[in-house]
Amino acid sequence: MKKVVSFILVLMLISSAASMDTYAMNKKWMPSGLAQKGFLPPGIAKKFKDIDGYDWAERAIEKMAIKGVIKGYGEGRFAPKNPVTKLESIIMALRVMGYEDEARLSYEKVKKGKKELKYKERIQEWAYGYISVALEKGLLDEYELLDFKLTEPAKRHEVAKYIIRALGYEEEAQEHMKEELRFIDAEAIPLGSVGYVYLSDKKGIIQGYPDDTFRPNRPVTRAEMAVLIARLDDKVDSDIDEREEYAEVVGVSEDRLTIKIGNEIKRYDVLENVPVYNDEGEYVSIDELDAGMKVELQLNEDGTVIFIEIKESKDDKIVYNYEGEVVDIEDDNITVKMNHVKITFEVSEDTEVVFEDDEEGSLDDIEIDDEVEIIINDDEVEYIKVDRELEQRTYEGTVADIDDDILTINMSKTTVTFEVYSDFEVSFNDEEGEVEDLRIGDKVKVIVDEDNEVKEIIAERDIDSDVISGELADIYEDSEQIVVKNGTEYKIYKLDDDAKVYLNNERTSLSKLEINDNLRLKLDDDKVIEIKAYRLIIED
Repeated sequence: MKKVVSFILVLMLISSAASMDTYAMNKKWMPSGLAQKGFLPPGIAKKFKDIDGYDWAERAIEKMAIKGVIKGYGEGRFAPKNPVTKLESIIMALRVMGYEDEARLSYEKVKKGKKELKYKERIQEWAYGYISVALEKGLLDEYELLDFKLTEPAKRHEVAKYIIRALGYEEEAQEHMKEELRFIDAEAIPLGSVGYVYLSDKKGIIQGYPDDTFRPNRPVTRAEMAVLIARLDDKVDSDIDEREEYAEVVGVSEDRLTIKIGNEIKRYDVLENVPVYNDEGEYVSIDELDAGMKVELQLNEDGTVIFIEIKESKDDKIVYNYEGEVVDIEDDNITVKMNHVKITFEVSEDTEVVFEDDEEGSLDDIEIDDEVEIIINDDEVEYIKVDRELEQRTYEGTVADIDDDILTINMSKTTVTFEVYSDFEVSFNDEEGEVEDLRIGDKVKVIVDEDNEVKEIIAERDIDSDVISGELADIYEDSEQIVVKNGTEYKIYKLDDDAKVYLNNERTSLSKLEINDNLRLKLDDDKVIEIKAYRLIIED
C-alpha cells in the first residue's frame, strides 16, 4: 500500500500545460526499432487510439484507465485535448479517493427514493450517486448544485476549489476569502474562489504562471487532468490500490518477476510485453529492470503483473512529502491524519523540526492538532515543518559551565547561555532535582518559552550518580594525580591505571588537558576511572 503524502506538487502540471503541448508536438519517443515500423509490440495494444503525441500524459492515461479511474468515450477515444468537465473532474477525484462503491450505493438509494438528493431533476440519472457523495464529502455544496452545469469545462479556479475541499481545507479557505492575491489578473478570480486560490497558491498546489498571472478561467484538458489524478493516486491510500504492490526487484525475466517487500519474497507472472515506464515517464522494455530497483506494480484479478512503473533506480533516493494534522505523539513517534488516513512516523535524533520564521524546535515542541509537513528521504523522517510559531523551544547539549545564575551548554555548533534565576522544573531521568544538582558534562535539554525564559531542564542521568565536578587546577603526571578546584576548595584525586580521558566528548590523553578546563570525574573506590573535560566553544 502506498503512503499518503502531501499534495504540494499535485497540480503543478496545470501551470505548465502550455509547455507540455509544445513538448508533445516536437518529441515522440518509442522503443528502439519500433519508430519506423509505426506500431507497438503484440500485447501492448493501447486502450485509446487518440493519445499519440501525448508522451507526457500517456503513462498516466494508461494507468488510470487500468485502475478504472478514468473512462473514454467508446471506440478507443479518450479525447485528450477536450476540456475536462466539472462532473468528470469531480468523478475522477471521487474514484481516486476510493469512493466509487459508495457512489454506486448512493445511486441505488437515490433512484429507489431511499435517499434524498436536492435538485436531482437537474442531474442525469447515472450521476446521482457521484453528486450525492460529492455533497457528503464537501466537494460541492447545495447552493453550487443549484447552478451547477455538469458538462461545462472545469476551470483552474474551480479545480482549485475541488482539491482544497477534498484535502479538508474548506474552513481555512473561507477565512481567506478577502485576501489580496499576488497575481496581476487577481480581479478575474471570482470572489467565491479567492480563498481557495490563495490557499492553493500558499500550499504550492496550484500556483501562477511565470508572467505572474493565474489565469483562473483557463479550462483544464482531459490529458492534464489524467496526469494530475495519477499524481494524486501516488499520494493516496484507497481501495483502488488493493491490487498494487510497491517493492524492490530481486530478479526478472520476460514472464516472471521476483520482488521483495520488507523481508518477504514474492514471485509474479508477467503479462507478455507488459508496459514498463521509467521514472521520467518514458516507455521502456522490461529489460530495463534490474535488481535493487524500486517499482510499483499493477496486478489483475489473477495476480498477473499488467503494468510496471520504475520509481527508484539503485542509486537514487525517493523523497516523499506528507501533510496533515497531528493526532498523537508518543515516545519518538508522531501520528498524522491526512485525508481521513492516519500514518505514524518514527522520528530520529537527526530529524529537523522547524516552525514558522525558520525557528528550530524539537519533537517535544509539537502539539496535538498542529498542521505539519513531513519529508521522508530514504525511508527516514528528514524534516518536519510545523505551521505555527514556536511558543517554546528546546536546546540540547552538554553542560559546559554553571556560575551563579548562569547555565552554559555546548551544542553541536555553538554555545548557548541561559539565566536560571526563576523557578522551573529540573528532572534527572524522571526524578525531580535542582539546578545545583547539575554537573559539568551532563547531557541536558533546556526548554525555554517565547521570551527565552527557562521553563524546564531535563538531565539524562540519575540524580545520585557518583560524579565529581570542578575545574582543573593542576596535573601531576608522574604520580598520576590531578588537582580539582570546586568553588574555593581544592582536592587531589588519584588516577586509576586505566583511566579514560575525554575532551569535549572525544577520547584524548591527560597531557592534552589545560588548567581551568571544566571537569567531570567518575570515581570508583576513590580513584578516578574517567575524566571528561570541557572547554567552551568560541565562535569566530
